[in-house]
Amino acid sequence: MNQNNHTATYQWVSTSALFHIIPNCVFLKDKLAFKVDNLISDSKFVATLENPDRVKKTIFNYIQDNYNRRILKKRSGNTLQLSLLSNKDISNLNLKNMKVSKSEPGKLDLSGRFKIYPRTFVCSKCDTFHYFDYKKPIIMKCNCGGELEQVSVVKFCKNCGKIDELYASCQKCKEKGLEQGAMKLRRGSKDALTTWSFECQHKHKEYIMSAFCNHKDYRNKVNPDLLSEGASLTKFQVLTIRENSVFIPIVITTVDIRDTNNIKDIEQLELILFGMNMNLFDQLLVDTKSKNVTLLQFINNCYKRYYSDELKQMFIEGRRLDNKEISEEEINEQYKIVCKMDVILKIIDSLERMFPPENYDQESFNNYNALKGIFSEVQYSKTFSNLISGDSFKEAEWIEFKKTFKINEITYLEKMRVISATVGLVRGINKADEDFVPHFEPIWNDPTMITRDKFSAFINPYDTEGLLIDFDKKMVFDWLKENAFLSPAQLNKTPEEFMLSIDKESKEYQMVMTLLHTLAHILIKKSAIHTGIDANSCSEMVFPNNGAILIYSTSNINIGGFGHVFENYLFDLFKESDFELRQCIYDPACNSTDGSSGACFSCLHLPEHVCRYHNQFLDRDILKSEWRYKTNFWK
Repeated sequence: MNQNNHTATYQWVSTSALFHIIPNCVFLKDKLAFKVDNLISDSKFVATLENPDRVKKTIFNYIQDNYNRRILKKRSGNTLQLSLLSNKDISNLNLKNMKVSKSEPGKLDLSGRFKIYPRTFVCSKCDTFHYFDYKKPIIMKCNCGGELEQVSVVKFCKNCGKIDELYASCQKCKEKGLEQGAMKLRRGSKDALTTWSFECQHKHKEYIMSAFCNHKDYRNKVNPDLLSEGASLTKFQVLTIRENSVFIPIVITTVDIRDTNNIKDIEQLELILFGMNMNLFDQLLVDTKSKNVTLLQFINNCYKRYYSDELKQMFIEGRRLDNKEISEEEINEQYKIVCKMDVILKIIDSLERMFPPENYDQESFNNYNALKGIFSEVQYSKTFSNLISGDSFKEAEWIEFKKTFKINEITYLEKMRVISATVGLVRGINKADEDFVPHFEPIWNDPTMITRDKFSAFINPYDTEGLLIDFDKKMVFDWLKENAFLSPAQLNKTPEEFMLSIDKESKEYQMVMTLLHTLAHILIKKSAIHTGIDANSCSEMVFPNNGAILIYSTSNINIGGFGHVFENYLFDLFKESDFELRQCIYDPACNSTDGSSGACFSCLHLPEHVCRYHNQFLDRDILKSEWRYKTNFWK
């Protein structure tokens, strides 16, 4: 990447750009903080996706949900003055991939541009505060000869989402008509922001922690993204800039499914994949003479034929030669039958009534089945049961292990295709609770954000390895029953029926999500010991309706670490995780009856770019059962 600066040009390699570096994100280099201005995209890259429409729909749904939730949240009696994203705005989303540049002697090949941020400095000798305009050169020396040190803090308003650099001004001097002179930044303790204050030449002091946001931009006008005119002042939070903080990149992961490019209606596609798992379409292949074709390929070909104007016209002409009296409606019905679309659409209609998309997370369910290889002929997976088959000692140990940790099966995925997408960023802080919703911001094509219509996501398809862990559905069901999370109607269902039909807005879905997500985090944190892969280079996918989790490597170098664990240290990984979950150095504050969640940065939290769910749905007490649950999941 290239620095956009009036005094010098520097070219640096951004090794983690695919996950961390997007427009407006901040990174650290050589004791300075920088903010990305823009990225140069590779326009040909999206063509490598097997199913770009499905990937685009997944990304848009996430952006729409999080952006609209931010706008609709009431803040001090006000809402943000922004337009909600509607379903038709998916046409304004562009999938991009950052250009990966190759450095060659004498050639400046760029992938993006960045600039120093924040532009605030203090003299280490005389404490004079300096603010540099981007139109002027940044000089790293004070007039007194002292070295300038970057002041890497910014102000953040929880109500309107405004992030502002520090400005030095004296209100008392303004009121009295005095010249404030060169302002000093007095830091009683560098590590204690409460001791920091600006001081004018008359020794008037204004502490930076007492600053208030007026919800206006630098032109003193209400910003389109700020609160309405007349909103009350809000006290700023002062945040320290670190790598991927303040502007926090949000990364989500999905699965690219082959042989579905002709099924353009994504809702229908999800229902088809959903129905295939229940064997509802199996009869289609029985009736066909096609050889060496999978069920998904056959359905895809049915769509291709049914929506081909050329093939349909040939069929119409043939039918009219046979019967000149036949109506157009009759021909259409016959063509539907020939293409098998009558059967397909009937099954889809039935599924849509039984499992409405607004209630069931079909995409998650289908991603799970894609990883299991249900939609593919080629298998790159191995179950632990098959690995130890024939070894009576290990088989007995495996039976006891599954009982202890309530496991049904563990599968090693040697090669799986996933798509990571950086879909936007969160401004300021991203800890969601009842009183605060994070200020999620899409990656607007207009960097000034004056025009908010078209937006982008940076995607990265890659092959990696991971462990798919299926928990015992009956034991999950029994745990929910013992803790009185199930209704009388749900108690009459089998565990499989219950798991399949959990409504994604229900309390029981949230509890299953919390159980699985907690297990995913602790397994990621402990796996680093055996895999050689840092927790920052791992990620997760959670499948509540399947009672399963996936932990996998996001490293660009696949060293086979999870395969090594699978074959040698699988039992140790779970035993160490079980021990780790039962204590935290911040107990009892981390896990108590006062409303604490049973999770913190020390025991369960992962970096924001690792966790799709912003470190929500985590609770050690689910496993430990001291405070909030009648019985725990692991004994």
